[in-house]
Amino acid sequence: MNQIMMMDVEQMSDCGDKGLVGLFHGYLKEGVSPFIENCLQQPLVLNIDGKMIPLVVNNGDSGGMYLSSPLIFYVDYNIDFVKTMRQKRIRYPLLVLLGGLKWLLTRFGINKVVYLNNNLLPNNPSLNLTDEQLQKVTARLTQDFPNHAICIKGIERFPTSNVLRLLARQIYIWRPEVLEEVGKKAVKIRSTLKADAKLLDQGKVTFEPFIQVDKQTAQQLRGFYRSVYVNKYSHLSADYSEKWFESLAIYCDSFKLLAVKQNGELSGFISYFETDDMIYSGLVGHDDHDGEKGIYRACIRQLVFLAQAGAKPLHLSSGVGEFKRRRGARAAMEYDHVLVEHLSPWRRLGWRLLGKLFNTLGAKVMTEMKV
Repeated sequence: MNQIMMMDVEQMSDCGDKGLVGLFHGYLKEGVSPFIENCLQQPLVLNIDGKMIPLVVNNGDSGGMYLSSPLIFYVDYNIDFVKTMRQKRIRYPLLVLLGGLKWLLTRFGINKVVYLNNNLLPNNPSLNLTDEQLQKVTARLTQDFPNHAICIKGIERFPTSNVLRLLARQIYIWRPEVLEEVGKKAVKIRSTLKADAKLLDQGKVTFEPFIQVDKQTAQQLRGFYRSVYVNKYSHLSADYSEKWFESLAIYCDSFKLLAVKQNGELSGFISYFETDDMIYSGLVGHDDHDGEKGIYRACIRQLVFLAQAGAKPLHLSSGVGEFKRRRGARAAMEYDHVLVEHLSPWRRLGWRLLGKLFNTLGAKVMTEMKV
């Protein structure tokens, strides 16, 4: 019989799990906002048969970041991206469409949602539950949260058909087999990777693991992160605090943080985590705003080296699609699965509208724009 329980702070301490879910130990103890400053949503940890799964509960707040708000994820964050598009004939219609969609989804109460397997990181690992466990967990959640949609991350399929399969984003996966391919395209990929590797071979960029992060270093890391995600892309990115970087060594030893150095000076960081079947890129930050130092190139090459050594695929998240394609990464669509059948017809209509729009037009835009 499946045993399901919600964990409290004491139970999290007793279990000593220092995987990704270990980050939620701090969130349960102090709330999320001391660690992620623009996240005010409720963290929970569910235990089923000894497996710890992170939950994030949004009670309808707009919030301040895309990882805990469907409205921000699907509308506001995309508005920020569309504003950067140069093609006016595409930009203006999309802004009008997204503005109208935001108005509608707000009235449909789209933000009232419980996320299952949301680690409050850009990339989430696969949710390794059996069909029976998944059905038991979702039944528990619909019972505990009858007015919330249940959004499941990290599954390929749901055991039954009464679920909305909703396009989330276009991601890029790099596989070691690409190095064995033949043809002009394969030659170009190997040539590009070789050029990137020179930055490491010549010692221009080096990587060192952080054993512990003190307050001064945490300030630097946060600055590097914000210069890439918040200042360059969107203020709706997760705003990880200095405390978040300091707490990694305390709560989570599976999220690997590497210092990026040039001439012995700290110039940025990369991070990743690993499961049995995949390496996932984490956060990245640096001071190479115009790309002249080649830090981002070196960071991606370092992750590719790790994937080669581990003979595992590398999840490179979304964005900068052309850059990743030139290095052999292949695009794939990532889907969330949303349970809405327990909601009112009005609330279901909002989610179905969102699904219809993003699974068709959204997929077309992502594919053609190579985002």
